[in-house]
Amino acid sequence: MIDDTYLRTFGAGPKWIHIESQVSQCDAQCSAYPNMMWDKSAPGPGCTCVCEAGYESDDRGDCVACDQVCAAYDPRAVYDPTDSRPNRCGCTCSGDLMEFAWGESDGACRCIAGTESKGDDCVCKDGYTVSADGKSCVEQTPAEPEGNCPTGTNCLQNPGKCTCGSGTVCDALGEYTDPRTFCSPRIAYIFISSEVTSYEYLWITGKARAIRALYKDKGYTTRTIRVNGPSNLIEYLAPPATGAVAYFGHAVEPAVEDLPAATLANSVRGRLQQQYAALGIPPNDAQSLSNPSGQNLGLEYAYVHACHSADDMSLRDYLVGSGGTYWGHDGVLWATQTLTEYTRP
Repeated sequence: MIDDTYLRTFGAGPKWIHIESQVSQCDAQCSAYPNMMWDKSAPGPGCTCVCEAGYESDDRGDCVACDQVCAAYDPRAVYDPTDSRPNRCGCTCSGDLMEFAWGESDGACRCIAGTESKGDDCVCKDGYTVSADGKSCVEQTPAEPEGNCPTGTNCLQNPGKCTCGSGTVCDALGEYTDPRTFCSPRIAYIFISSEVTSYEYLWITGKARAIRALYKDKGYTTRTIRVNGPSNLIEYLAPPATGAVAYFGHAVEPAVEDLPAATLANSVRGRLQQQYAALGIPPNDAQSLSNPSGQNLGLEYAYVHACHSADDMSLRDYLVGSGGTYWGHDGVLWATQTLTEYTRP
């Protein structure tokens, strides 16, 4: 304060006053960018800005939330604050019996020793069950086949003698089918198109995780797959055990992997006929087993995160059965937008 005391001490006339700012130039410069801070330990002249704890920079230099970063490595991975520092995200796995492992350039959730993958989950190998603490697998008494199937019978060729148990369906073609009975758990596939870039995936990880959690709560075994083209999609979509799907990709009409509803139906029918024929099913029977899926796939849920997925209801009416739930969008879809829910009559 310049008052009488100041004037008596320093005298009249012009004076130069130097004010020391409590906020450094680098602090101010870095904090001007979202979620950034000054790395005070960086050597050399100039200001080095890094992402604050809980964020990591992407290839564009933007700070991305660690929860998104971890999910981009693996849909089952979540942010681990205890293993994180500024500009570096620590990740752990949300599922049981799995651990997060870093590679040379990325990381992924993997099943611990003594377990194996089943969709997006890790389960004990045959003959073992989860330990009391839930952290490992211990030997158990061998289990009987699922359902009520006498030895040597299966639900496809002996439907009057072999019936599948609760929560399972008859499916001779699925990847989780019991080869003794042809019974399979219900599967929900989360399809990520190979056309979705790594940067785009950062924006949809939360949605992919949410729909996967919903399907898991509904009793489905879930599996997340990067699909590369129509035939790869049909491989997992066609089997009868597939009861719910989510698709993240690009489209210019109601379609998945460039397949509109009519083309998709023909592709599924053709795939099923080939697979049933390979099992030795007579041609007429193979056709009868395949035709219903050529009319309607009968899914319980279908979530299609792509542009124009609800321009009309053709995709909904093929994918989900009567009373089924479909999510889509009319027109161009931006990553931050939500889908509209529809129920098939």
